[in-house]
Amino acid sequence: MNPADQRRFDRVRADLAVSFRELDEAEAESLSQHLPIGEPGEAPLPAPSENGGVQGHSENLSLGGLSLTGDLQILGERRMAKGHRLLVEFHLPGDASDEPVRALAVVAWCLEGQGAHGKFTAGVMFLGIQPADLERIGRYVESRQA
Repeated sequence: MNPADQRRFDRVRADLAVSFRELDEAEAESLSQHLPIGEPGEAPLPAPSENGGVQGHSENLSLGGLSLTGDLQILGERRMAKGHRLLVEFHLPGDASDEPVRALAVVAWCLEGQGAHGKFTAGVMFLGIQPADLERIGRYVESRQA
């Protein structure tokens, strides 16, 4: 089945610089215990750059996630694969906030040898995101559909 056939949310083209970092099992478990993120009093997600984040690009964006494209070797010898958990961060063009959108995410699928900006494309599904950030994404998607 084509991964695009499994989409639940409308997607729009979005070429955004995305910082991301793979989480080890312990960190992913620790952050996952606080899902859904965004409850009153919850600490914000850490920035991916706090422990060696890398850069990629998005090809599209929705309320459910984004496609991420880049170089397979940016994770070292390990390649990104389905099930890897990530912290992702990006800025939305035209957004009134100077703050980045941050989310805890999981790689839903990964295709090697494809992508406009590198050697892979991965479908990244948001697992936890601040409600205000989700609203910002919704406004961005809506403005791009108009």
